Amino acid sequence: MQKIIFISIILFSSFQLSAQNLWGKVSPEEWAVKVCPIDTSANAMVLIDSEFVSFKYNEYGLNTVYEVYKRIKLLNKEGFGYATIKIPYYSHLNSETFEQLDAQILTKDEAGQVRATKLKSNAIFDEDMTDFWTFKKFAFPEVTEGSIIEYRYTLVARSFGSLHDWFFQSEMPTLRSAIKLKVPDYVHYTATPQGDVNLNQYKSEPYSEFMDVNMLVKGGMVRQQQAVNGMVSYYVMKNIPALKPEAYVTTVDDYRARMTFPLYSITIPYDKIRMFNESWDEIGAKLMKSDNFGQHLNEIVGEHLVAAKTLTNGLPDTMEKIKAVYTNLTSKMKWNGQYRLYPSRRLSKSYTEGSGNSSDINILLIAMLRAAGIKSDPVLVSTRNNGMIARAYPRYRQFNNVIALVEVDSTWILLDAASPFKPFQLLGENNLNYQGLRINKKSKALADEYNSTWIDINPSKNATKSLISTITIDSAGYMGTKTIFTATDYPAVKCREQLEKESPKDCLKSNIKFSNGVDLKDEKVENEKDFDKKLRFSFTLENKENALQGGFLYVNPFPVKFITDNPFKLTSRTYPVDFGYPFQQNILGTITIPDNYKVSELPKSMNIKLSDGSAGFTFLAAQVENSIQIKSTLSVNQNQFKPNMYEDLKMLYAKMIDVYNTTIVLEKNK
Repeated sequence: MQKIIFISIILFSSFQLSAQNLWGKVSPEEWAVKVCPIDTSANAMVLIDSEFVSFKYNEYGLNTVYEVYKRIKLLNKEGFGYATIKIPYYSHLNSETFEQLDAQILTKDEAGQVRATKLKSNAIFDEDMTDFWTFKKFAFPEVTEGSIIEYRYTLVARSFGSLHDWFFQSEMPTLRSAIKLKVPDYVHYTATPQGDVNLNQYKSEPYSEFMDVNMLVKGGMVRQQQAVNGMVSYYVMKNIPALKPEAYVTTVDDYRARMTFPLYSITIPYDKIRMFNESWDEIGAKLMKSDNFGQHLNEIVGEHLVAAKTLTNGLPDTMEKIKAVYTNLTSKMKWNGQYRLYPSRRLSKSYTEGSGNSSDINILLIAMLRAAGIKSDPVLVSTRNNGMIARAYPRYRQFNNVIALVEVDSTWILLDAASPFKPFQLLGENNLNYQGLRINKKSKALADEYNSTWIDINPSKNATKSLISTITIDSAGYMGTKTIFTATDYPAVKCREQLEKESPKDCLKSNIKFSNGVDLKDEKVENEKDFDKKLRFSFTLENKENALQGGFLYVNPFPVKFITDNPFKLTSRTYPVDFGYPFQQNILGTITIPDNYKVSELPKSMNIKLSDGSAGFTFLAAQVENSIQIKSTLSVNQNQFKPNMYEDLKMLYAKMIDVYNTTIVLEKNK
């Protein structure tokens, strides 16, 4: 009965609950519960998560006010990690500021006395995310099993544009999540559910009140009290399962249950209606006419334009011209690691200084290609870690990067000159988010009219990693291994990035799994700077552990491999498995059978494929004269797997890891 009482008190509470009403007031049922009623495996749970969004005027005009309250119960030690809190806010030019932030931990001693320990202000600090976003970060100290933590804050945004998304779902199970919006009639938002949103409660009702309003009167703006009508809307979800992040996902926020509130229109009193329901064509045209974006392509002087013409002069082949411009730009420009939609300064200045963000570099690429007489257009993208584009709701703020499209004869190619260490025509991996928006002129005659066209962004071929090993065993039972490791495309890019900062040995250790008790020696790398060639490592291993036991040699045929643990650990997964690109991993080995030994036990070969052929694993083991040949191949032939394929994919990886842990038994001849 305890769980039923608990749920009835917490989950069916009134819409009107506020942070002031809840702060520090914990019911006996909340203290008593030791296991989450909706997920018995949970280490922590959200008791309540609520937000109240309203509006007020100040000297800057209409502001948005977010009042947030959250209460979490830590059920066991494994849940203590949830006692560290990060709250993102848009800090650029003080666009969003905190008016209040309180946090406290509630504990109950053996005598049943509740102690509230408020977090001191010096324990709350800022941590930069990007140039524009910051985390407000704090950690609750001395938490214990059963502790309840809570925090509340008021955040004021100096704008009333599209509101913050409200995430009902988190990494913890949530018993109740609610958002209340109090919106005046002259501001209109489109409430849009994303993910698996099943509201338990929703209602909307009118309100009327007096508030200070900036009004346009006889051509001037004055401040006065005005009766304001509007609507109060409530959205509530209950018993929300955790959405736990796992390997191979773009960003898990794409799949959380949430509500978004893009601005649709505003009506300033005594003024005209302003609409914000633009089409993608209109958004593209605005960007191309903007001084912050498209007008950079209209620069008529600059060292970059002179260089483009000089580099391509006399080259008869279009692809040679493109590659000449691309190579010049990638060798001259250093990317600062920032993904941006807008260039930070004039292109000519970026080129002269030799550094910039992703937009500086790729808009430069487009400008230089155009100067060389090659048709090139910008393609707006949202990177994988930024989230997928909601095409049904045109908003330029969904994008955070730009790449280049180049037309060659009747086809086109995509180029990204910002991400380093990669071959020509290979996009940076973070751009592989399935779609981009190309903006191009309709025709030469219509200079100010543009088309916005969606294009697919997918890798053109499978990336590969291979290990080729020769294994010898001496008379004392010690193994020696000589291995060649090769990588192409994205695995090679990753290694080359690492080699800029660390040694070949450290790079190998982070990309390959080695058996216990081995010494890595004689590591060498080839083609490190030649990005169009296959990256190649060579190294040797000396095994300190003896394979000889009671006259038998127990040999693991995979002293080197790419994986030792199954990355898929969830019981079930409700969001896709997204590898980013198709790939193949090959491991080949030759084991020389020592003199006076013979094969006693050889692992069985296998061939496993998913039902649709989208992935598979093969393993072959055979004796050839005085050696044993092994070969394993993991093939993943598509980027993304839907959740209904998760169990099969998990099983495939489990079988592969079983093979990697197999043993060959050699016995001494009698």
